[in-house]
Amino acid sequence: MSYEAIRFCSYCNLKSEELEKLDPPKVLKTCTICKIVQYCDRKCQRQDYVARHKRLCVDLFKPTKDRAADAYAMLRAKGFDPNTKETSMKFFEDNSVFSIGKCDHSIGVLFSVYNHSKSMGTRFLGEIARKHQSYHGTEIALDAYLENMLNLQPTAFHLRMFIPLFMIQLGDDDRAYNFIKFWVKITPFQEFVTHEARLFNNLPFTQVTMKDQDKEENFFKALGIGMEDTPYFPHLIFYVCLAIIKKNNFDATKDRKQNQDFIQLMEYIKLHYQDFLKIILSPPYNAQVRSGERPKFDIPYRFGLFRGKEAEAEEHTASFAQEMMNNFVDDLNFYLERAPEMRRELLMYF
Repeated sequence: MSYEAIRFCSYCNLKSEELEKLDPPKVLKTCTICKIVQYCDRKCQRQDYVARHKRLCVDLFKPTKDRAADAYAMLRAKGFDPNTKETSMKFFEDNSVFSIGKCDHSIGVLFSVYNHSKSMGTRFLGEIARKHQSYHGTEIALDAYLENMLNLQPTAFHLRMFIPLFMIQLGDDDRAYNFIKFWVKITPFQEFVTHEARLFNNLPFTQVTMKDQDKEENFFKALGIGMEDTPYFPHLIFYVCLAIIKKNNFDATKDRKQNQDFIQLMEYIKLHYQDFLKIILSPPYNAQVRSGERPKFDIPYRFGLFRGKEAEAEEHTASFAQEMMNNFVDDLNFYLERAPEMRRELLMYF
């Protein structure tokens, strides 16, 4: 279920047009820090600040935003702009604290802080938009995800995994389908890697999506993917989003072919990820548990993420994937809390 494109007070929930009819009329004012949350007066602002906004915006987002701004200013003072380098990975490798030579290692430290802070700040924006169920906020968060993924490529390419669900929540399934198809098409069918600089050709990308694709086509036929082809592990997220799109298509058109495509996607997910989706959609990981209290799950060894010559390298691959998946679990379960029928449909095939 997508958000309604309306503006409203984030505490009393009165819509802008309702506020205009009050005597005296009220006008929504936007939080100057996150630019997402809006209030009709100081009373509502204070009430919501104590209840939830202070933790998300002031305690989490603002410090991260400030760290990114400080690191960027220091990089600019040294004559570097990380947003305009050929790729951020090359920039980091040229100035890494682990490199040998006469490079300025402090540049690598600053860039690492900048890159991490920008990624985390983007995540917090999405959390703020989600908590307030804001269409406007989801647009802001989506723009931040796309901007940072492009500017900090390929180190921030992992942000792509969260983007389609934002588009679906905005009611833009066509855009989500175009985006997913682009990334599945260019991603090799191989084991998951945390550093994706060598995974893709022709970096840096200037575009990160296709245009004018048919969301009603059979995805597997369109890309020549066989049911036995093992997906790139994080693409579970994409295939779940594709299933949601196909179910939405069927609900809108009653075209049996769309339902058949939905079933095929669910069979593909079950074949390659076994009961993984069922686990993350069921207690204790589902939306009935507040995300801050929900236990974190570990990705089973059978998915092959624990590998490599050194235990540390194996652990880094697995922990990175687990953090990504745990973040998606929060996003997906929140979306499905507003679309319980979709949750039931997804769980029917396990």
